[in-house]
Amino acid sequence: LGVGTILEGTMHDREGGVRINVRLVEARTGLVIWSDHVERGPGGLQEIEEDITARVVGALSGKASPPARGGRTRSPEAYEKYLQAGQHLDDADDPRGPDTALEFYEEATRLDPGFAVAWAGQSKALWKLYSRDKEPSLLRRVEETAERAVTIQPDLLEARLARAQAYRGTGRNDLAIAELQKVLSINPNWDEAHLQLAAAYRDAGDLNLAEQSCRRAIALRSEYWRNWNWLGSLLLRKGDSAGAAQAFR
Repeated sequence: LGVGTILEGTMHDREGGVRINVRLVEARTGLVIWSDHVERGPGGLQEIEEDITARVVGALSGKASPPARGGRTRSPEAYEKYLQAGQHLDDADDPRGPDTALEFYEEATRLDPGFAVAWAGQSKALWKLYSRDKEPSLLRRVEETAERAVTIQPDLLEARLARAQAYRGTGRNDLAIAELQKVLSINPNWDEAHLQLAAAYRDAGDLNLAEQSCRRAIALRSEYWRNWNWLGSLLLRKGDSAGAAQAFR
C-alpha cells in the first residue's frame, strides 16, 4: 500500500477512566519506533484525540509539538458533524466534497454557535467552493466566517489561517503574509500554513519566496501529493519544466 509507518492502539478500561496505548510501527520491518500511553477519566473524547495527535506529530517530526489548538465544543453532536465535514472536505475524489462539508460545518455551528474551529472549517469549505465557482458572494462568506472564528477564539490557529486565506482572496497579500508568519512562529511544523504562505508570496509576485515556502511544506510532509502538485504548478510558472515534471511524478 506504500505506507511507511503504521499507528496502532489499544484501549483498556480502568477504574474511573481508560488507558490508551499507542505506538508507531515501521511497516516494512515491524519495528516499534515510538510508543506512549494516555490515561483519562470518563468522557473527554476530544481531549484524548488532541493529546494523541499532538504526541504522534511530535514523534514523526522529531520535535515537541505545540499544545493542541483547541476550538472545543461541549456538544458531542456538533463535534461529530465537525469530524464528518473534514472527511468530505479532504476527499479529492468527490467533486461535491466541499458542498457536503459545508453542510456539516453549518450544522456543527448551529448546534454550537461558539464552536470556533467549525467556523474556520466553514471558511475553508467556502474557499474551495469559491475557487471552483468564482461566485463573489462565496468570497464574502469566506471572510465573514473566518472573522467569526477569530472573534470567538483569537488564538485559534485554524481561525487565523482561514483569515489569511480570506485576505489573500481579496488581494490583501501583505496582510495574509503577516498573518501566516505569526501562525508559523507558533507552529512552524504546520505544512498547510507553509503552503498558504507560498500562495500568498506567489500572488504577491515573489515566486522565489513562494518556492521556498512550498519546499518547507514538502519537507514537513513529503508524502502528501497536493504539496508536490503545488510545487509542480509553481515551477511551471517559473519556466522550470524539468523541475515541474519531477514534482508531478
